Amino acid sequence: MFKHSKMINSLFMISILFAMQLNAGELTAKSVIGTWYEKNNSGSEVTTFLSDGTWTAKVTYLDLFSNTKKTATINGTWKIVNDNLVKTITWAKEKKLKGKAITYKITSVTENKISFKEDGKQGKMQRLKDK
Repeated sequence: MFKHSKMINSLFMISILFAMQLNAGELTAKSVIGTWYEKNNSGSEVTTFLSDGTWTAKVTYLDLFSNTKKTATINGTWKIVNDNLVKTITWAKEKKLKGKAITYKITSVTENKISFKEDGKQGKMQRLKDK
């Protein structure tokens, strides 16, 4: 009787650990909502994803013509499609960006980091703590 009970408890614990492992890396709206920092070759971006499906980003980049650091604010909508985070630009000072969709193929998700591929390049976003 004791062996049987011990085996059932072990199987139960294994199933709980397995379920926790699956949920830890799952891309969900809850795992995206918040403020994230991303550094790339052309500068950096701080993006806030809101629960209403919108986002705002402050982008810092090097202007190649004036060789000065510049910032821009961009707004849009976001959604999760399969394992992709899709950001669509709805407003930017540079009008040609309006309507552009940016697709991040998510490769891993934790509470504080999202790793992705965009246009074949690997990148990551780090969650910023709320003030």
